[in-house]
Amino acid sequence: MEEKRSGSRAAGSKNSVPKRRPPRAARRSVAPLDALPVGFAQFGSDRRLVAWNAAFATLGGYPRKLLKAGTPLEQFVGVEAARGDFGAGKVDALVRKRMASRVQRAGTSEERIVGKGRVLRITRRSVAGRNLLICLEDVTPARRAEARLHEAEERHELSMRSINEGTYDWDLANDRIYYSDRVQISVGLSPGDISTPKDWRDRIHPDDLPRYDAAFRAHLKGETERFECDYR
Repeated sequence: MEEKRSGSRAAGSKNSVPKRRPPRAARRSVAPLDALPVGFAQFGSDRRLVAWNAAFATLGGYPRKLLKAGTPLEQFVGVEAARGDFGAGKVDALVRKRMASRVQRAGTSEERIVGKGRVLRITRRSVAGRNLLICLEDVTPARRAEARLHEAEERHELSMRSINEGTYDWDLANDRIYYSDRVQISVGLSPGDISTPKDWRDRIHPDDLPRYDAAFRAHLKGETERFECDYR
């Protein structure tokens, strides 16, 4: 019986030797983060790829074959240079210039137009010592919304000019007010002379202030549908 147990221990000892696994840095260790809308890649102090998620290639427009441990950062920059992200010039020269500049180092952020009008925000940060973390975010919807808003504001301003009328917007909760240039010009002031409700009220003729205040209070109480008042 003792010999049998001894043989069992020997067999167990032989089978208990663990198999060696590849180093963590050599494995694609961020697969659970592939669903994130933000792409990221971590490069070691030697600027070779250590970890990444799928969105990094999708947003950056990089070939999938580059997503493997040990790929130099220069190869990703080369893809950007070849498609014209940095302007005209020889790819090798553009890559060298980009790698030598501060733009490719940690602690920087930029927005770049890639492809057909797509706007990509690129952020670089230092992590784990001298490692470099690059994050990519598609901000195209936000930039297009801003452009549409700017166009709408320009159209509104042109409309107000064409009918020779001005507008003002009063945020009662925070006591902030905006007067269009036409409002201020129409009363003989220069744009920027009035920026607060008090600026306007101080310019009302003293004899008309009671009528102005009464009309304003009535409107706030809901007694009138519109605020209407003639005053000097």
